[in-house]
Amino acid sequence: MKVKYIFGLAIILALTMLPVSYSACSNACSSAQYTCSLTTSSMTKGSSGTLTSSVTNQQSQSQSSVTATILGNWFSGETTSQVISSITAGESKSLDFTITPNSDGSNDVCIDMGGTCTADCGQVTINSAADLSIVSLTSSDSDNSVAPSASFTVSATIQNTGTEIAGSTAAMTATLVDSNGKCTITDASRTVGTVAGLASSSQSWSVSAGSATGTCAFTLTATSTPGGTGTGTLSVTIASTTATTSGSSSSSSSGGGSGGSLAKAKAPEGTTVKTASSETVIRIPSTAKNMEVGIDIDSPAETGVRRIAFISSADLSNVSITIKKISSSPAGTPNAEVYSYIQVDLVNLSDAKISTAELDFQVEKSWLTSKGYSSDAVRLSRYAAQWSELPTQETGSDAANVFYNAKTPGFSVFAVTAIKAAPPDNEEIKNAVGNVAEKVRQIWESYGWYITLATLAVALIIGWIYYHGHQHIKDARYQFQKKYKI
Repeated sequence: MKVKYIFGLAIILALTMLPVSYSACSNACSSAQYTCSLTTSSMTKGSSGTLTSSVTNQQSQSQSSVTATILGNWFSGETTSQVISSITAGESKSLDFTITPNSDGSNDVCIDMGGTCTADCGQVTINSAADLSIVSLTSSDSDNSVAPSASFTVSATIQNTGTEIAGSTAAMTATLVDSNGKCTITDASRTVGTVAGLASSSQSWSVSAGSATGTCAFTLTATSTPGGTGTGTLSVTIASTTATTSGSSSSSSSGGGSGGSLAKAKAPEGTTVKTASSETVIRIPSTAKNMEVGIDIDSPAETGVRRIAFISSADLSNVSITIKKISSSPAGTPNAEVYSYIQVDLVNLSDAKISTAELDFQVEKSWLTSKGYSSDAVRLSRYAAQWSELPTQETGSDAANVFYNAKTPGFSVFAVTAIKAAPPDNEEIKNAVGNVAEKVRQIWESYGWYITLATLAVALIIGWIYYHGHQHIKDARYQFQKKYKI
């Protein structure tokens, strides 16, 4: 019994080790029925084309009215069947099928021969059309922020996602432009040539930032035939950058000084300040407990803030302070006319870790004039559950701005406001007039007789002078007339 089992297993194992020929097409024709070969070796995905094959009748007898139909799900067809009216023994017939491949790569070509069997014609390679795309567009500056007039590099990877060669008819060109005109690009437009199927081309451009702050809005356009057009975009900010150390602090470009108690506080070593597009980002590597920190903003016109200062009540590290000029307040409005709103966001720093803080800011003189405010009408208010006016003092000015310092218990949303002095009301005027009348009455009661006697004496003196003055004139005139007998 065991011998039978062992013998059976041996037969099965031997059968599995025999070479077996597998056909890609089901119900494949044997070599004694039909054979098939391909004349067309490749086609393009998504493009209608003609696939030509040749079938040979390997039978000993002629066959007639044989319908040959191409099979498969890798294409859609316009002409997928041909009727062979007659094919003699050993004769070959050429068959043309008009199809549109929808799957790239190698695909089996199987032709059903009148339902008898399926001729295995081999494989046709389907190339996908060349298609350009920009898979990366980056700046050599990791945070896409450069200093004015700085030189940097913009790099791109242009990929052909198709299997067809891009640029084989018309070579690929790549053009980098800055739509804002803030940056100058060397060799902005160039001819790249061809890009093989499923391959990529790396390109880079030398760029010079402009001298003014702003944003360079890059667009890269790659075009070829075949291949079409691929585009990519990149924004690089030109930001004024100030690096400070513990031995010195950056100075404001607008002149004027801080009037606060932290006016002499300096920036910790390694502190950086970047200002652009209504935003200033300050990064402080570390501060020690009770350390006085003062950081000047190099472009105060962007946010209105000239300087920020505080005393830390704890050891701090990796501190980030972002100052933004915002168009409206997220927390209602203060009871005053608003010049601007300022938002200060903190990372690795909180109000609880600050023992005192100050903001230096500026207001345009033209705004004060147009609104009819005096320079001492400006106040800084802070929102923390509600709006609170902060102690604010004027510290100086230049040709265009007035400078102020305000003490604050912390940082959040601020409003720069101005308030006109209220005119006295009617009741106040009435009271003032009444006070004057009462004073006059009291004076009259105390000194009325004296005033009357003094007035009478003055009147007598004036009368005596008037009378005697006129009598003298009369006497003089009489003597004149008598002498000249007039």
